[in-house]
Amino acid sequence: HPSGAIISANGADHGSFVDALSAAALAAAEDIPIVLTNPDALPRDSEQYLSQIAPRSPFLVMGGTAAVSSNLTTELTQLQQTKQTSN
Repeated sequence: HPSGAIISANGADHGSFVDALSAAALAAAEDIPIVLTNPDALPRDSEQYLSQIAPRSPFLVMGGTAAVSSNLTTELTQLQQTKQTSN
């Protein structure tokens, strides 16, 4: 993807996809992938994807800490510089 950025949003947990849906327009316009998370962990598929692409640009974490926990944001930060937004 040209921009190098990655959007992370809760969407893998019990159909809670509001944050991922709200990021869809930005993702489409900028050709940015959306990586779905659970509130407290990366699903295996998302983890595998991130390990394959070796992110070099910041993550944009959609939603507050109830949607994507601060522990998970810390885990993403270890992969790359991460920025979290609140709705």
